[in-house]
Amino acid sequence: MSDTRISAGSLIKSAFGLGLGRMGDVIRVGWFPLVAGLIGIMAYSYFTTQDVMMAQFEMYRNMASGSDMQETMATYVETAAAAQTGMYWVHSLVGLLLMFVVIAIPVVAYTRMVVDGATPRGPLYFRLGPKEIMVALDYILLLLLTYLVMLVVMIIPIIVAVAVFAGAESPEAFMSESPGIVILGGLGAFVFILSAICWFWAKFGLAIPIAVKEGGLGLRRAWRLSKGNTGALFFGIVGTYVLMFLMMIGFFIAILIVGGIVGIPLAMLATNTGMTGIAIAVGVALYIVVYVVMYCITTSIQAGLFAEAYRRIKGSSAVAAEFE
Repeated sequence: MSDTRISAGSLIKSAFGLGLGRMGDVIRVGWFPLVAGLIGIMAYSYFTTQDVMMAQFEMYRNMASGSDMQETMATYVETAAAAQTGMYWVHSLVGLLLMFVVIAIPVVAYTRMVVDGATPRGPLYFRLGPKEIMVALDYILLLLLTYLVMLVVMIIPIIVAVAVFAGAESPEAFMSESPGIVILGGLGAFVFILSAICWFWAKFGLAIPIAVKEGGLGLRRAWRLSKGNTGALFFGIVGTYVLMFLMMIGFFIAILIVGGIVGIPLAMLATNTGMTGIAIAVGVALYIVVYVVMYCITTSIQAGLFAEAYRRIKGSSAVAAEFE
C-alpha cells in the first residue's frame, strides 16, 4: 500500500495537459507509428487473408450498386467460411498483435514524457523493442480480462431482470406498463457495468507504466501500487473519459459546421468543373489527418492518466531530457 495520496483532479489535469498542452509533441510522436503500422497491417492482412478481404470488398461494391442483398451476403458468407481455416485464425491473431504493437509504440513514448519529463528527438518517432512488445501484451491481457469482468458483472443485472419479470404476465407486458422502471433499470445496469470496468482499470491500469519503467507485465505490482489510491484512480478514469467524450462531441460538431460552410460549396464547384475525383481524394486525405490527430490526442490522454498516477505514487521527479 502506497503512503502517497493522489487526487483525481490532478490526474485529469495532467492527462489533458499532455494531450492538449503538448499537442505538437504528441502528434509528432504518434502519427508515424500509426500510419506506418496501419499500412503494414493492411498489407499483411491482404497477403494472408486475401480471399476474405476480396469477398468483403465485393460485398460492399454490390451493396453500393444495388445488387440483391441476400445473394450478396450468401456469397460473402460462403467465401469467408471456406477461407477460415486454421492458418486464417493464426494470421488474424498475428494481425491483432500487430495492432496492439502499433498502439504500444506511442504509449511508451507518452509514458516517458510524463514520468521522465523526456521529449522524443527528431521529426519522426518509431521505436520497437522489448518495452513496446510488453506493453502490447499488457493491453491484450487487460482487454481480455476487461471482457471477462464485463461478462461476470452482467450476471447481476440479468438476475435482477429475471426476478422483476417473474411476477409479471410477460416481459412485454411489464415493459409496456412500466417503461420508466425499464429505462431506469437499463441505465442502472449500464452504469453498474461501466463502474466495474473502471474499477478494474483503477486496480490494474498502472501495469502499463510499470511495463515501461520496470519491465514485465506488472499486473500484481499494479494491484499493490494502486492500494490506497483506487478511489482517485477510479474517479480520474471516469472524469477523463467523460471529458474526452464531450471533447469528441465538440470536435465533431465543429467539423460538421466547418464542413457545411466550406465543404458543400467546394463539392458543388468540383461537380460543376468535373473535378469530383480530386475532391474525393482531398476529402479522404482530410479525414485521415483528422483521424490521426484525434487518435494521437486521445491515446496520449489515456496514457498520461496512468503515467501521472505512477509518477506521483512512486515519487519520481521528472527531469527534462530527450530520448531517441
